[in-house]
Amino acid sequence: MDNCDLEKLSVCTGKLDPPFQPLITNYKVNVPSNVSKITLDLLTSDSGASYKILGGDGSKVIQLKDGMNIIDIEVIAEDGTTKKYTIQVTKLSASTAELHGLQIPGHAQLQPEFAPDVFEYTCTVAFCITAVTVQPKVPDSNMQVSVQDADACVAVQLMVGETLVEVQVSSADGTKSQLYTVVITREQIPHIVTFNDLKDQIEFECAISLTAFYRPVSINGSDPKHIFSAPYIDVLTRRSKVDPLDERPLGEGWKTPEYEVERRMSAALVKCCFSFQGCETVVKFSDLGEHAIHCPHKQEPELDAKEVTDSQWYKTDFASSDSPEIQTKHTLEAKEETQDLSHAKAAGREEEILAICRLHGLQGQPSLENQLKALDAEFQQLKEQGQSSRADYIQTLFIWLSKQAGKVTWQAMVSDEESPLHRAFLKYLDAWSLNPEHWEYNLYVGRHLLLQGKCREALQHLQKALALQPCRASTRFYTGLALLQQDGGPGPREQEAVMYLQQGLEHVLAQHFTTAGGSPEREHLEAAIPLSVTNAQFLRGCLSLGEWLRKAPGPGKSMSAEQVLHIVADAAARSVCGRPSRGAVGQQLEWVLLEAHYSLLEDLVAQPRGREHWIAKRCQGLTALIRLTSIPACRELLDMQEKVCQLGVRATPCSSHALYLLGAAQLAQYDNNPDSKDSPRVLGEARLSFRASIDLEDMPDSGPPPTQLASQKWWQDQVEREKEKGKATEPSLNVTAPAGRGTARGRGAAARQRAAMPAKAPGARPGGTPSPRAVPTAQPSAATAPAARSQANTSTLSRLRNRTQHKATSAVNIPVSVNRRSHTPRLGLARALSRTEDTQGQACQLYEEVITMAPEASTGFGGSDEMRKVPVPSHRYTPLKENWLKIFTPIVEHLHLQVRFNLKTRNVEIKTCKETEDISSLTRATDFVKAFVLGFQVEDALALIRLDELFLETFDVTDVKPLKGDHLSRAIGRIAGKGGKTKFTIENVTRTRIVLADTKIHILGSFQNIKMARTAICNLILGSPPSKVYGNIRAVASRVAERF
Repeated sequence: MDNCDLEKLSVCTGKLDPPFQPLITNYKVNVPSNVSKITLDLLTSDSGASYKILGGDGSKVIQLKDGMNIIDIEVIAEDGTTKKYTIQVTKLSASTAELHGLQIPGHAQLQPEFAPDVFEYTCTVAFCITAVTVQPKVPDSNMQVSVQDADACVAVQLMVGETLVEVQVSSADGTKSQLYTVVITREQIPHIVTFNDLKDQIEFECAISLTAFYRPVSINGSDPKHIFSAPYIDVLTRRSKVDPLDERPLGEGWKTPEYEVERRMSAALVKCCFSFQGCETVVKFSDLGEHAIHCPHKQEPELDAKEVTDSQWYKTDFASSDSPEIQTKHTLEAKEETQDLSHAKAAGREEEILAICRLHGLQGQPSLENQLKALDAEFQQLKEQGQSSRADYIQTLFIWLSKQAGKVTWQAMVSDEESPLHRAFLKYLDAWSLNPEHWEYNLYVGRHLLLQGKCREALQHLQKALALQPCRASTRFYTGLALLQQDGGPGPREQEAVMYLQQGLEHVLAQHFTTAGGSPEREHLEAAIPLSVTNAQFLRGCLSLGEWLRKAPGPGKSMSAEQVLHIVADAAARSVCGRPSRGAVGQQLEWVLLEAHYSLLEDLVAQPRGREHWIAKRCQGLTALIRLTSIPACRELLDMQEKVCQLGVRATPCSSHALYLLGAAQLAQYDNNPDSKDSPRVLGEARLSFRASIDLEDMPDSGPPPTQLASQKWWQDQVEREKEKGKATEPSLNVTAPAGRGTARGRGAAARQRAAMPAKAPGARPGGTPSPRAVPTAQPSAATAPAARSQANTSTLSRLRNRTQHKATSAVNIPVSVNRRSHTPRLGLARALSRTEDTQGQACQLYEEVITMAPEASTGFGGSDEMRKVPVPSHRYTPLKENWLKIFTPIVEHLHLQVRFNLKTRNVEIKTCKETEDISSLTRATDFVKAFVLGFQVEDALALIRLDELFLETFDVTDVKPLKGDHLSRAIGRIAGKGGKTKFTIENVTRTRIVLADTKIHILGSFQNIKMARTAICNLILGSPPSKVYGNIRAVASRVAERF
């Protein structure tokens, strides 16, 4: 009697959404533009019930108009009860051009989720995927759709990095069209790439990772075009917004994707990743990932236990039931956990050291060397006064500062009782003392002993771990590393040590390709795993293997030294890119990258002539890495920078930019120790290099060396060494006077000089002697004699070289280019001239010339006018005025910068001055002010100045999900919560600070904490209830707290 349901409801064209059910009363249906009417097919559940179609003539045939059509059906039961069903029919306009769906089946998920009014998408696929099929869905069958100007069902071939896929949809009447774009990114292939053609190897080599470009981008305005891999240029420009190669300031939209370079690179032929194991296959670069996954030579080497059990040391020490006694002695003690106050203690020590420096007349922020001198003077003074207890404390400060002054070593980190690494070592010792026969405890104790330099004791633990697990790659690798690091070397066990290291490295490479393509576990990428490409100790062990292979090749089918070093450089570059930390571990990874770069540069210099352009390119890249590193300036780093620049000048002595880089390195050496007895000569050589760079502008970059270069002592010593060896032949001549167009440029002298250098000691200079420098003179006559002698030598050598030019052959023909005019050498010369009182006037003239040539130089480079500007929106004027004193004090008093608020431009302007010691202070101050302008409290923003590993991330709610109207408001409300409770909970659990500014979300915290907070906020935006989000972030936070 009261049944007013429909039993059946359908339309003749299209399908109801959702499918019909009697209890559902609202439906939608879309029909093409050529449909003018639809017919309803309906039936009531009760034969006694009736229905009527509201509106129109009540017929089942409904006339449609473009757009939305509402059809209401009223069902009336026998007792008069009514129910209304509604169908929303949308007739597409013939001029509508849009998609209703876009999928890439089986491979990737679009970001953001598809919506018809969102036209740009991205997605990521595995490196072994070579082609995908993009499936667009159109609401009207009369619409025309194409993918890459071809049929939609055709597979799209992917390039090795990013592939831009264009989906074009046209309206049914052909009057309108809409373009949807999808950037499909293939993961970077986890191995170095070796091109079959040397020209391709040079053209497509990234200056940072020394392997093929990945997602290449170019810097706008650079000439010649500067191309980098996208992940690495982001890291290089994180600290300073300048072009890494020529130091030009970067403006808005400074990078451009190089799809054409990627297309040509993808089509180039490359060798198999497992060529060292005998694979001779040559494939297109775009097919390399797929080939490597199925390569028959890929199999991970099966480790034979007999290689261990048949060795003499195993038979002697472990074949019997009695194991040898280990020297390590450790007593298990209960230790009370104390609060970590290391940051506070370090800050207190730094303040005390600066106070002592001021007592000895050193104001501002003295260099580390001057701080050590002040501490030493204070120590001696206290000893003379009989204050032994105070003197002992000053000695403690001296030892602590000495660790900061040089290269950060693992030994110093493990020996520091306050460091987490030392505490972890004690816990491993506790575990080992309870179970000395456990192989894993012996492995980790041995690893930490290696870090401390106790190689003999470490070998005992590692050999025991290897005896217990002879087929495990990690125990073999670290045993081999311990053998190489023994005093006096491995001795007769050299081949065994190299074999163990090779097996560990090959195990990691095989795991990369075994776990590709969607495997849920990729443990080899975790830094806590002993064999991991993000583990600095593992990478340094591989670096030691590469250095050892440079002396003698390994056994059997093993990798060459060049391959190992390339793998290390590539892995270290990826690790630095993926680890934004500026702490000690990040610096260790950067050291590995720099040392691998330098070793490969030495090997390239030793190769046959004709590769000067390649050498210069690598020198520029390595110089940029050194200049932009987070490693504190120390003599070892500066010596490496100077030697690299010298190699670059020897390869291209007429390159204006190479001479500028050399001058900058020489000036850095002077600034590091301006009070040394050689400092006048150092400064003089820097000025000569800058002047030579200026004089060579608008001239060809080939020819005889300029007189300013030939008069420098290090260059003269090179020529003298060649004469003394009696090797003044064509290869060495081409070093001192490179040939012009069409001639070969040899580097025999470079190879011989490298042979006289230590195998790997970045702190040592060529020939094992300090790098001599020319005495700076204001008058040309002071340097006439050495210059004349050098010119005479060069002239004689040039005549001999010209006689043999017709016999030379070049590996790669590089056309001669013209040196461009630039303000950078003038800026460098101005800085060098400003270091002495008598040349201040010349420096001021050059500064004015620099500003005339490049007005942006006053805000983009150091010198007298390095400045950053932070725009302030109108709603932050009042908070800025109220908190100005809190902002002003740390910037001026602690960072030694100048700051002001420009009322005309409404910018906070921060500027360096002569008291500014650390150029990174400008970046810190800028980040501090930006954080305040974005809405953070001054106390929270100050953490960007005080702490190293804090970052600021900003994203929009619509970046996560394209929301509008009330949906967007509700999403923001979910993030904030009632009274801000949700936001405060996320801040407290993740130890971050969050600012909600309209649809923008700003997060301040460490890298790991920002990741947790961002995940929680994204889940709230996507609709997850707050209770579930709370549970997830608390679980993640507890795991992070427990993780070492």
